Amino acid sequence: MAKRQILGGLIAAGLLASGGEAAASIEGRWITDDKATVQIKPCNDGLCAELLDFPPPNGEIMEQVTDRNNEDESKRNRKVLGINVLWGLKPVSTDKWAGMVYDPKRGMAVPATLKLQTNGKLTLTGCKKVVVNICKSEDWIRAQ
Repeated sequence: MAKRQILGGLIAAGLLASGGEAAASIEGRWITDDKATVQIKPCNDGLCAELLDFPPPNGEIMEQVTDRNNEDESKRNRKVLGINVLWGLKPVSTDKWAGMVYDPKRGMAVPATLKLQTNGKLTLTGCKKVVVNICKSEDWIRAQ
């Protein structure tokens, strides 16, 4: 019983991510390459990132922009502002997380990794399998 409680506590604290070391924190506000702001926070299935702010397409108002490019037609009328663009993020090492990313510009969700760099930037890499994996990476900076 005590062993189970200790093991559960270590898992909850993220200490089993890599050799017993705790994963660094990526929670907080981040600025993306496209100058959007996201908030990484705990969610039901790990960490997620909510879209808080973004430069809208020319002639549009941010609060009115819909998810018109979504592969799922039933979601094309929802507002983009406030959606989770990352979800299911779980630590795979002390400086790396894996989960899913959604790109509203392309309307697709793909597997992703996030790696916290020594310079404090967060590198997001998302890959989509076509014939081979096509990947795109970008660096995010922590908002002040």
